[in-house]
Amino acid sequence: MSSGGGSIGKQRKEVVALRDCNGHGTHPANTSAGFHVTNASLLRDASGTANMMPTCARVALYKVY
Repeated sequence: MSSGGGSIGKQRKEVVALRDCNGHGTHPANTSAGFHVTNASLLRDASGTANMMPTCARVALYKVY
């Protein structure tokens, strides 16, 4: 059977960073524990009201295979 130039034998690179690559996990995590936060800043570069951001909540995110 021909592979047709496919990815047979290629290893999939595992992402070890705790970043969300498509935004799906980050949004539900903030929604589940969040509300409005006034005077929020992002690296002291931008400020304003952040919506759906947890202030005191601790959310644990796990990568499930």
